[in-house]
Amino acid sequence: MQYDDYKSKYKDATKQHNIMVLVGNGFDINVLSKYRNDSIDTRYAKFYDFVKYIGYDKDNILIRKMDEAKKNGKKNWSDFEALIPEVVKDEKDCKLMNTSLVELQEKFSLFLNNVVTPQIENDLGRDSTKNNWAKRSLSAFLGDLDKKNFKKIKFYADLWHHYVFNFLFVNFNYTSLLDDYIYLDKMQFNPHIYRTVDTNFSFQANPNNYENDYDYHLEGNILFSGYVHTRVIHPHGYQNIPRSLLFGASDDRFESDSEMRKFNKDYWTQYELNYGSLFNDTKLFMVHL
Repeated sequence: MQYDDYKSKYKDATKQHNIMVLVGNGFDINVLSKYRNDSIDTRYAKFYDFVKYIGYDKDNILIRKMDEAKKNGKKNWSDFEALIPEVVKDEKDCKLMNTSLVELQEKFSLFLNNVVTPQIENDLGRDSTKNNWAKRSLSAFLGDLDKKNFKKIKFYADLWHHYVFNFLFVNFNYTSLLDDYIYLDKMQFNPHIYRTVDTNFSFQANPNNYENDYDYHLEGNILFSGYVHTRVIHPHGYQNIPRSLLFGASDDRFESDSEMRKFNKDYWTQYELNYGSLFNDTKLFMVHL
């Protein structure tokens, strides 16, 4: 995978900045706390309760391990994935684990579709449009930095008109809540907003708008015209495709050329092959845990 070269596709573009945004489960939890009237979210503990409520194959060895883990106070997704090496001791355990994981994938997809309902997606999309959440988040993407930290990052010194800001959202969640939130709909975005130039977006250099703040060549809260592009990827799978949902763990035994390596999440995601080339071409990394 490589970044698209948008700079060459625009007449007036002078430079392209690729920005990688890494998004974890905290985003989904925060969104669901707003749109659900109960305490249900995408935490592992809620999934465990769901599985126990709807029923399961009593021979599922992984679910039996989940029961033991709960008794020992284990309640996080990392605790769940750590159970896999405990079950798969050698290759003869692989068939049993495969069957168990397939059932868990199907149950997890059902769980996510019960938690993230079409109504929640509709409500989130409506509010994103109404409040310009996608537009505001992208135009003011440096807004989380305070005045002191603005001066610490080199990136701030390299912002100007006619730059392309190409956002790649690496969504480690299985849901589409982030995709919905950040989507630039026709009420928030016009790809041909100007008549004389082909720029399509305005950015805020310093969204905090410090009075009399002159940093490098940018003044206070100045707006500068450029280009925006967004893309969201789901390296670990997507909720509506149950067999795409990846569960796995890191274990030395899973590195070997055997059936056991199929339980190594890295084996399926192939991070280095699929995404390794992106890092050298990324100008700014942002993290939302």
